[in-house]
Amino acid sequence: MDGMKDMYDVPIDELTDGGARPFEFLDHIGQGIAVFGADRKLKVFNRAFYRALDILPPDISVGMYVDDLIRQMSLRGDYGPGDPDGHIGRGLELIKKCDAAFLLPKEYDGADLDGVINALSDGGFVIHYEKAGDGPFEDDALTLFDLVGQEFYAFNAQTLLFSHVNKTARRNLGYALDELRRMTPLDLMPTFTDLQFRQMLGRLLEGEKDIHIFETVLMREDETLYPVEVHLQHHTSGGGGGFIAAIQDVTDRKEAEKTIWQQANYDSLTGLPNRAVFFDRLEMAQLQGDRDHRMVALHFLDLDFFKDVNDSEGHGAGDALLVGVAKKLKSVIRKTDTVARLGGDEFAVIQPSIRHVDDAELLAKKILKGLSEPFQIGAKNIFIGGSIGITVYPLDDQNPEELLRNADIAMYEAKSRGRNTFAFYDINMSDIIRSRNEMEQDLRRALENKEFYLLYQPKVLSKDGEIVGMEALIRWNHPERGNIPPSDFIPLAEKSGLIVPIGEWVLRTAASQNKAWQDMGLKPLGVAVNLSAVQFRDDYLVGMVADILDEVGLDPQYLELEITESTAMDDASKTADILDHLTQLGVKISLDDFGTGYSSLAYLKRFPLDRIKIDMSFVRDIISDGNDAAIVNAVINLGRALDMMVTAEGVETQAQLAHLSANGCDEVQGFYFSRPVSAEQFPALLLRGKI
Repeated sequence: MDGMKDMYDVPIDELTDGGARPFEFLDHIGQGIAVFGADRKLKVFNRAFYRALDILPPDISVGMYVDDLIRQMSLRGDYGPGDPDGHIGRGLELIKKCDAAFLLPKEYDGADLDGVINALSDGGFVIHYEKAGDGPFEDDALTLFDLVGQEFYAFNAQTLLFSHVNKTARRNLGYALDELRRMTPLDLMPTFTDLQFRQMLGRLLEGEKDIHIFETVLMREDETLYPVEVHLQHHTSGGGGGFIAAIQDVTDRKEAEKTIWQQANYDSLTGLPNRAVFFDRLEMAQLQGDRDHRMVALHFLDLDFFKDVNDSEGHGAGDALLVGVAKKLKSVIRKTDTVARLGGDEFAVIQPSIRHVDDAELLAKKILKGLSEPFQIGAKNIFIGGSIGITVYPLDDQNPEELLRNADIAMYEAKSRGRNTFAFYDINMSDIIRSRNEMEQDLRRALENKEFYLLYQPKVLSKDGEIVGMEALIRWNHPERGNIPPSDFIPLAEKSGLIVPIGEWVLRTAASQNKAWQDMGLKPLGVAVNLSAVQFRDDYLVGMVADILDEVGLDPQYLELEITESTAMDDASKTADILDHLTQLGVKISLDDFGTGYSSLAYLKRFPLDRIKIDMSFVRDIISDGNDAAIVNAVINLGRALDMMVTAEGVETQAQLAHLSANGCDEVQGFYFSRPVSAEQFPALLLRGKI
């Protein structure tokens, strides 16, 4: 083939080089390879081979006869003498060729396998295992390299010229074999100099290590680059010196790593650095300030009346506004500054290397001026303001967490001054802390004073609008401050631990109300209740749910518990255990905000889930954003494959509904159908049946 003498034309002793474990580079590929001599003795094998047989050393070793290998399998019950030529045991097949017998697994790890036999010139043979469907193999002209779907290269130790490049590599590079034989690895690796490469080879020649593993990029014939992982080994097979490189294209891995890194460090909505990156940048700015004898200003920005925009225009408009604010902030800061989104409508700006406190004031004024300009959201101009709290390092504190806390306190001071302004942190700003303590005390009294109430938002079938369920949502009517949104008090409740008794009240109230509606003769429907991360990890959760169901007399099938994706994956093994206990009670389980975390599909299959809910951030732009549409469709297909119901949140337009319905989404909820309504109003919706 290509005018080259391949490895099947060399004697087996030269092929194995006389060592106990020659050609160890074969251990770095995922396909099984074994070489038997004419005497039917095992000469070469790799890890993938004995793993495919599910037999470990010392039960398999160089020098053993293939018959002994068969006997080893027989002792383990995988081979019986009554079926010598057919399928045996767990899918093994006895094959005879070249007067030798060997085993061929037909199934391994749930995937069909084909065995490929290639005869050596001296009567020996090579067994190769490959996943079925990867294509036929050519016959005797193949080399060991050409047996595998991984890139392999062999080159001379002195000239560096390639002596062999396998078909997988040639296909990926776009070069013919005769072209590659006039080339060296340096022609393919633009990041290496001749000196660097030869120094690396020298360490292998001198025996410092057996195999050198490194990452680099290769350049194709069309000059495009792709990332690879290289396993480089020196060899003396056939009497000559050279090197063998096993190369794995890691493009998919690099893209996955990039995506994971992006998700872990940047806000998915605005593209800004998140809280983790913010603290890293703040510490770097502090170190730089120490070296340069400069100060660092930290600006904490909270948008004024952002909730009003969400309530009046919908969450889609709110998200668009946040994106617009992020762009505005980036446009007014210096290149050396950092703007981050800390969560919700909260942003932070790090202003390093300032000489005077006045520099921080100037930036705060620029930010407020930019925010005072209208933001065009759809066909509307939306006006928004902001309150900024400023703290200065090292004047106010040294600790990054304390600096952020100081800026947060100063921001509340700015809001108290009438909003759309800024305030510098002052050590005497204890009123802010006192206010938060007061809110915590108010939270403790709120349950006793019956200040909490529930609203219910219907869930409907996407195909015809039939109401098939509801979600219970908590609200707080403070006697002095009026309605306080959950985003303001839930974090405080979680931090203080009050979320546990509050969550129990929500669960009991929702279950009791649902039973009351059923007793009125209304159609029995499931009510969904959100569980916070703190609630979900509470040791008494399962017992509490069981007690409430027994107390109110609600059939468990009409209670649905929702946990967020991030809560589920915080400790996946423990999550699975808790969910198993909950499902034994008969309640339904939903995975909320799906797509915003980082789920393992293996655990997703392991969790006893009845429903996955597509987060509204993906639903918002399914008509205009192909990526969001693709994600939504993929989640729908995933839910169907796992036999789970799929509910889309945040549906606000007919076009969104049409897309979701056409692509098989089971249920939807959102402002398009109904805002959350009171317990007194909800029966009227149920009597209508459809929305």
